[in-house]
Amino acid sequence: MSGKEIIVFFKDSGIFSVIVSGVFCAFAIYVFLSLGKISKGDIVSFVFKKYSKIADLVTRISYFIVYATMLAGADEIVITTLNFPFAALILAVSSYAILKANGMKILNVICIPFLLIITVWIFSVSDTPPIQGEIKIIYPILYLMMNMLLGGHTVSCFAQNLNRSQIIFSSLLSGTLFSLLVYFVFRCAYPFSADSMPFISAAYSVNLSAYSVIGLLVAIITTMCSSLALLLLKRKKTPDFLLVTALAYLLSLLGFSSLVTYLYPVVSYLGIAFFVLCLAVFLNFKRKNFCLNQNKNNRGDDTCRTKADYKNPIPF
Repeated sequence: MSGKEIIVFFKDSGIFSVIVSGVFCAFAIYVFLSLGKISKGDIVSFVFKKYSKIADLVTRISYFIVYATMLAGADEIVITTLNFPFAALILAVSSYAILKANGMKILNVICIPFLLIITVWIFSVSDTPPIQGEIKIIYPILYLMMNMLLGGHTVSCFAQNLNRSQIIFSSLLSGTLFSLLVYFVFRCAYPFSADSMPFISAAYSVNLSAYSVIGLLVAIITTMCSSLALLLLKRKKTPDFLLVTALAYLLSLLGFSSLVTYLYPVVSYLGIAFFVLCLAVFLNFKRKNFCLNQNKNNRGDDTCRTKADYKNPIPF
């Protein structure tokens, strides 16, 4: 939401690239929610099986990078606007408190509409140029995958009790909101792409800086909560939180722009690999269940194996 990460991935892209990111977001969320339901919220163990410990380590490193970047962003925002040091640590403690109180669901329900309202408000009073550029596919998907490694894994943890209609609705809503946020933030931030926090610069230009700062801090707390939830998993022990936060704070000293420019692309490529493997497992699971249903109805063909090949398939 700083605008910097969107500028990095969408620079010189046209409106079609924003649409692509929204469509792909809806599809990715559908896959993650579906796998979350099938795996009862533990997609890493379900997808990677005997390699789950290695996969868990790699994904945690990615979440650690995101967490450190949020700490850097929080410090830069508050020091720049209020000249108040150590804001990142205060937000980290607040995020941990929300996590301990199981307040993530409520936070996410409030956060997205709030961010969208602020973004549209700033856009409506700004003199922003239209989006013009090439049709790009790879970079929008890279940006999405940077978010999906964290966001997709997070939403999968809450998918156990969803039915198919709810999963489809949630996926379409997520894709729509994602593309709208990217579009409006990109339009606002693009004229200030050289700045470290382009979205705040855009808000300053129309005297709405306070609202943009509040919006960004809300987004940062939400991302921190998601990162901590997946870093700490079920332990949520205070010593673990303090150790993770101390190490992440050291990494955050590299600066927000440096982390976004050099480490976020790494998270994106890891996100693509994670999603591709999840998609392959999901499609294979659907194929097995389709074949089993074919066999049950005595309509099996050469592409389907016998019932004995499938152990406890879950209808979906």
